[in-house]
Amino acid sequence: MWVVKKKDVELSPQTPVCFYGYGGFRVNILPFYNSRYLPWFKRGGALAIIILPGGLEYGEAWHRLGMRQNKRNVFDAFARSAQTLIDKGWTSSEKTVMEGASNGGLLVAATARYYPKLFRAAIPEVGVQDMVRFSLFRCGQGWIGEYGNRDKMDDLKFLLSISPYNNVNKNMKYPATIVVTSDRDDRVVPMHSYKLAARLQAALPKKPILLHVVHGTGHNYLNATIEENVRSLSIIWTFVMQELSVK
Repeated sequence: MWVVKKKDVELSPQTPVCFYGYGGFRVNILPFYNSRYLPWFKRGGALAIIILPGGLEYGEAWHRLGMRQNKRNVFDAFARSAQTLIDKGWTSSEKTVMEGASNGGLLVAATARYYPKLFRAAIPEVGVQDMVRFSLFRCGQGWIGEYGNRDKMDDLKFLLSISPYNNVNKNMKYPATIVVTSDRDDRVVPMHSYKLAARLQAALPKKPILLHVVHGTGHNYLNATIEENVRSLSIIWTFVMQELSVK
C-alpha cells in the first residue's frame, strides 16, 4: 500500500484515513493524482492506496488469487490493510472510510459486510452488487470469466455467498454508507446500487444509508459537467466528514 498525506500531518489514532482499492480484472493499481481528495487532505486526512489480489501487479497468479472462487481473498486483504494501519496507531476504526468504484464498489460493499467494525463509513460507487444477476444486464456477460457463471451450481452458490445485495439482513452490522451511481451508466446498470441502497435502508432504518445519483454521466463520470462533479463530491465528502467527525 501507499499512504499519502500532507507533510505536516502526523499519523495517529485520530488521523482520518480513506482506503481505496479495486482488486480485479487484471487492473494494476498504482499511486495516482486525483483532485477529488484535496478537501480530504486539507482537513488532515490521509489516503491509503491498496494493491489487492485480482490485479496484475504481481503477475497472472496474483490475478487468479482474486478471481472467481478466490474472490473472498480480495475482501480479506482489503480489511487487513485497514487493520495494519490501526495496529500501527496511524488511524482507528472510528476514523476509517473505504471507497472503490465498479468492481471496487463490490469490494467496498462486501468488505463492509464481512468487516463492519473496521470502518466507520463506506463509499461503494457504481458497484456490481447483485452477484447472482450481473450477467443479465448490459455488458455483464463479459464478467463471467472473472466472477463465475450463475448457470453452474458451484459458481451460483459462491456468487450468492459473496453478493452484497443478497446478504443484507436486519441483524447485520454495517458502517454508515453512501451508495453512489450514475443515471447513464452503460457498464454497471444503476439497478445494482438502487437495490443495495433500498435493501440496506429497509433492513437498517436507524443507520445512515444514503443513495446518491450523479446526473447526466456514465460509468466513469468523465462527461459530467463541472457543476455536477462539484455537487457530487460536496455531498460525498460532507457525508463522510460528518460521520468521521472531520472538521
